[in-house]
Amino acid sequence: MYTSVHEVSVGLVKNVSEYAATMGETVKSRVQETPMSFVNQFQDEQEKFSREQRRLKDAAVPPWVGYNEEEQMKAQILELSADSRNVLRNPPPGIQFNFDFAKSYPVAMAMLKEDARLQKLRFDLVPKKVSEEKFWHNFFYRVFLIKQSSQLSSLANDKKDSVSSDRTEGGDIYHRGN
Repeated sequence: MYTSVHEVSVGLVKNVSEYAATMGETVKSRVQETPMSFVNQFQDEQEKFSREQRRLKDAAVPPWVGYNEEEQMKAQILELSADSRNVLRNPPPGIQFNFDFAKSYPVAMAMLKEDARLQKLRFDLVPKKVSEEKFWHNFFYRVFLIKQSSQLSSLANDKKDSVSSDRTEGGDIYHRGN
């Protein structure tokens, strides 16, 4: 046991000093770990984002791929880059055209690979005359119109073929009955 107040004070100071030193080391180690873990988390998230962007970029195909009239649609879409008005003019007022730049960007990059004229047009116009997002908004609006027109033509041809084959079959049945 302590014999004097002085010894009690020294013992208390010693205990407090040891505790402070221990706490100091603990805080120091946590502070050193925290920035690294934050940086590591940031790097992990950045890497995941980069992998996802590469996957989307690699998975993107030009807008005509998979359609019935693929070659015709391809020719029409590639022809859009022949006239700068196709990317400078906005859709008419009141037209509902939903465009998501982030989702369309991989397809836009696929288009640039396919169309050297579009690359030059983009280089000449962005950002001097139009923003990147507006350039693609206007471009994909025209692509949307081409797709819509192609689908309607394909639908009309299917219906026409269906009516024609019905008449032929009906005619064959009619002739057999006579």
